[in-house]
Amino acid sequence: MEPAANTLEVVLSRDRQKYRDYRQRKKAKHEQAKAEIGQLRADIGRLQAQLQEQKEHDTVQGLMQLAEPPIRTLHQQRCQQRVLLYEGMQHVFEQPYTIIRSCFTVDEELLQELEPIWKSGGRIFNEEKPKRSRGRGERKQQSIVGEFRGRSPKVNELLKTFENVVADALPSHCLHSWVALWSTAHCAEQVAHWDYDPDEVRAAMETHGPEAAPFSLLLCVADGMWLPIWLPSGLEEEDYEKDRMVLDANAGDAIFFVGNLIHAGSEYDNGHYGRFHAYIDSFYVKYQSGKTYHVNWSK
Repeated sequence: MEPAANTLEVVLSRDRQKYRDYRQRKKAKHEQAKAEIGQLRADIGRLQAQLQEQKEHDTVQGLMQLAEPPIRTLHQQRCQQRVLLYEGMQHVFEQPYTIIRSCFTVDEELLQELEPIWKSGGRIFNEEKPKRSRGRGERKQQSIVGEFRGRSPKVNELLKTFENVVADALPSHCLHSWVALWSTAHCAEQVAHWDYDPDEVRAAMETHGPEAAPFSLLLCVADGMWLPIWLPSGLEEEDYEKDRMVLDANAGDAIFFVGNLIHAGSEYDNGHYGRFHAYIDSFYVKYQSGKTYHVNWSK
């Protein structure tokens, strides 16, 4: 028995060292990102001060003014977007969901690249809880893989932006599995579910703290997106309506929500085209491909 025990201790020691090394690399990357964000914030502050000074000068000279000093170059816009996203993600571990408003641009080029997607894709589960309106529409999705991203530069740029910011702001997490989602007219509400195993998420958070939580991410590319969620006091039948609330989002908004938040795809009378979805695994909790954890409300 002694050799086996020694072997186990060696394996555990190696695993601990591997994790320490991993954390050290992630910490170094995180510190570097924080320094870069600080520099970008300072650069944007200086730019806005210069623009404000120019505005005041032009006002004295009697020149016509724009309502707000513009961020003029594409590089400046991207820097501002990176700062907005990074700062918006600083409190994701403190609440079940975080909405960052107007954090990316939806323009005609992006919508044109998405147009072929709405004509493809496969149907995903669309069951509804009894007592809610029944719909005849469909909820569909299309995986956004390398080939598609290669011929869709605006889509690729948008998704890459979020991949980079998540890597900066959440260095122990990994964003993956982008899909485009859309709903046709009269699409019913999904059954309430979790994206991650709720028991696994709860155990990881109890053992390692809130930073062990995984997340899901939604990027809204059209106005009028809704996300029903439940912040449950229980899973009894009466809690279904009592604890239900609906988040709203418009084009350019992003929603991060923790992996054990109960939610459902919304019903849409006129359809919704559409949104992007991705998973953000933590070091301790990984998404199980193809699995969804339905909520069984007690009758």
